[in-house]
Amino acid sequence: MKPRPLVLGALCALSCCTIGAAQAITQMVQITQGDLSSSDHPKQMALPNTVTSTQAAARGKKSTAQSLADAPRSVPACSCSNQPIISIDTGLLVVGTQVTITSPSKDAAIFYTTDGWTPTSSSTRYTGPIAINADTRLQAIAQEPAKLPSLISQAMYKVTGSASVPEKSLVIGTVISKGTSLRLVTGSEISSETAHVGGHILLLLDENLMAGDTVLAPRGTSVDGTITRVERAGPAGKPGVLAFQAPVLNVHGISVPISADLTLAGRGNGAMIPGLSIDSGLRISGPLPDGNEAQIKPGMTLSAAVAADTPLHP
Repeated sequence: MKPRPLVLGALCALSCCTIGAAQAITQMVQITQGDLSSSDHPKQMALPNTVTSTQAAARGKKSTAQSLADAPRSVPACSCSNQPIISIDTGLLVVGTQVTITSPSKDAAIFYTTDGWTPTSSSTRYTGPIAINADTRLQAIAQEPAKLPSLISQAMYKVTGSASVPEKSLVIGTVISKGTSLRLVTGSEISSETAHVGGHILLLLDENLMAGDTVLAPRGTSVDGTITRVERAGPAGKPGVLAFQAPVLNVHGISVPISADLTLAGRGNGAMIPGLSIDSGLRISGPLPDGNEAQIKPGMTLSAAVAADTPLHP
C-alpha cells in the first residue's frame, strides 16, 4: 500500500522540527561556550531565561531551605537581673584602694564575696566602697524584684604595699561583739558528686581570735560545718553546687554563734540554676556537655563573723 500524502507531510514536518531543534540547541551551546571562553569571570554563566515549573519549584525550595539555614538562631531571653558593674577591672592595686559596685537598676540589691566563694543572696550585701588590702577575688551578683539573679561580675586584684593592722572589733573585757570577723580554712575534701545534705565539713580557725592581748581561741580551733545543699553536675552544662553553714564556734566551752553560709559552684557551660547564676563565658553550638562538680579541698579560706554579742562569762 502506498503512503498517503497527508502522512508523508506530517513526517516531513516532524523531521524539520527535529532538525531545527537540534540546530537551535547546537547554536545555544556554541554561544554559551563562546561566552565562557571570552568572559573575565568564567564561573558566572548566563542561564536561559525560561525555566520549567518543576525547576522553579525546586529553586524555591532550595532558596527557602538556604534562607532558613542562614538565618541567625534565636536565643531564649533570660529574665535575669542586670549584671552589676565593678568600678575597677582586674589588675594591680595599691593597698587600701576603694572599689565600688553599682547596678543599672535602682531596685537591685547587690551581694558580694572576696574570698573566692560563689556569691548568693546569703552573701554580704553591698552597702558602700570596699577597701582592697590584700590579694582579692571580688565577685558580685545583683538581685532585682521578680527576676532571677544576675550573672556574676568579678575582678582579680593583686595588691602592692602593706596594710595597717586593723583594730580588733572585740569589746575589751568579757564580751565578743557581734560582727567580729573570723577567717576560717577548710579541713575536708568534699565533692558535689558524693556529698549529701546533712553531712559534715571540718573548718578551722585560720588566725587567733583575740581580746586585746589575750588569745580567746587559737589558730587551728575546729569549727563544725553542716552541708545544706548539694546539686550534682548534669546535662546541658549544669554545674555541681555545694553549700554549707557553720553556726557555732566553741570558745572555752561557750558556744559563740557565727555567720558562715557559703556556696561553691563548679564551672558550668552557661546553665542556669534557680537561685544561682553561673557566668562561664562559654557559648557552645549543639548539645552542651555536663558541667563540672563543685570541689572543696583542704586549705580553702573563707570569711565569717560573730552573729551576736557573746559574753564569755555568764
